Amino acid sequence: MVDLNFDEFIQNPTCLWDMETTKRLVEIKWSAWISAGLLSNPTEYSSAAIVSRKFELVSNRLQIEIDSPLKTYIEGFSEEHLGNFYLENGLVPLGSEEIISAKTKLEKALSLFDYSDGPLKSINLLIRSIHVVKQDDPEIDVSHSDPDIPFSIFLSVCKDITPISNIRVAESILHEAMHLKLTLLESIIPLVEFDIFETFYSPWRGVKRPVRGVLHGLFVFRSIVDFFKENEFIGCDDAKVRNYLDRRTAQITSEFEHLKDFHSSKGLTQSGANLVRNLLPLN
Repeated sequence: MVDLNFDEFIQNPTCLWDMETTKRLVEIKWSAWISAGLLSNPTEYSSAAIVSRKFELVSNRLQIEIDSPLKTYIEGFSEEHLGNFYLENGLVPLGSEEIISAKTKLEKALSLFDYSDGPLKSINLLIRSIHVVKQDDPEIDVSHSDPDIPFSIFLSVCKDITPISNIRVAESILHEAMHLKLTLLESIIPLVEFDIFETFYSPWRGVKRPVRGVLHGLFVFRSIVDFFKENEFIGCDDAKVRNYLDRRTAQITSEFEHLKDFHSSKGLTQSGANLVRNLLPLN
């Protein structure tokens, strides 16, 4: 039976980082792992342990706690346990000194979520480990998550020290957190017909992509637009920041125009189609 809370969320997704649904989804996942004997409690989680399936590594993980209300950590790179995963996904780890220097940028980015009804509490539940990866192009941000590591994200941290760079990092964090949330939701309510290989044009890739990827894109970018429309998190008294937020919001909104018929895709379940209808058009 579908949890009514989740069905209500699909019918009325007015706040995609909604705390009630996030908390319930996360509780279900942790309970399943604990029941299976994989972990005794969430504090033992690490990406290295999950990827390598060597859960005895958990107590020996290398992490640096971020000075914020979040119970989230920067997890150090382990060649032995994460090397293949990084290689397969085109990720390059930072050195330990670079990770420490990235800590301040992450703290500033995370602080942007700490406002009334903001995403902070949901992010706190969804992300246990942050992996900082290398990106040599200062104009390009890299972020990644994987359904098999449901409480970890991988992202680059731009080196310049400006309010806009903090927003860019915050966008990457929220982007991947919402990928994780939608993946947890999919494990309860099927949103994509897995026996039908259907594609749809992705405005973010410029080509047709599997329906699941397009649905995830819509979900996470809608979250970002909603976040950028909030005034409390950044103040809006900086003209450059306001201009950046307006341009980024306009760009994403224009990309949504390509999805006006997405709800009719045969690759979506009825729940998936309903979610798409309720995410578009923007209010």
